[in-house]
Amino acid sequence: MTELKEYTKEEVAKHNSTTNAWIIIKGQIFDVTKFLEEHPGGDSVLMEYAGQDATSAFEDVGHSGDAQQMLANYRIGKLVGAQVPTNPPTKAGANAKPGEKENCRVC
Repeated sequence: MTELKEYTKEEVAKHNSTTNAWIIIKGQIFDVTKFLEEHPGGDSVLMEYAGQDATSAFEDVGHSGDAQQMLANYRIGKLVGAQVPTNPPTKAGANAKPGEKENCRVC
């Protein structure tokens, strides 16, 4: 298993532009720069959280399993001291609650 590179919140905060955008979700760091133009909800949704923790926003939207699998492609590390899985979630509906649809309200 490959160890994830660790970053501080201060390091992540520096990556808050359209040419260099990182977000934090559940203690994991994702470089979403190349995904900005492809995000179905628009780049402004991602840029609102660039350089910050986007966990609540990501979960509140109710992203599909496919969206969670796509997110795994952008993972570059984790927050210092964060306990995260070595492999990001790839199971469809990993965040879906019983009886809820897996559709993202934005995507």
